Amino acid sequence: MAVRSPYAKPSAEVESAAILPQVTTSEQRTHRLAHEDVGKAVYAAIPPRRVPLAKRLFWRAVLVLLSSARGRAWIAARYGANNGV
Repeated sequence: MAVRSPYAKPSAEVESAAILPQVTTSEQRTHRLAHEDVGKAVYAAIPPRRVPLAKRLFWRAVLVLLSSARGRAWIAARYGANNGV
């Protein structure tokens, strides 16, 4: 079976097969719904935004500080729970 575009006009074959469900709204109008989740295809085609340089350098510095006991002590003294409260 061929894949049809969601924007193509439905043929008599598709309408007679009742592939598209009918929903009645509060105004009692009938609409045909055709929804496809295209999120995976879109996110696969568009690469994520690059993280800004300043943010990358900041977190690299934080991780380097946390890798040593002296750096952890400095961060705890500067930003510990008892400061500024």
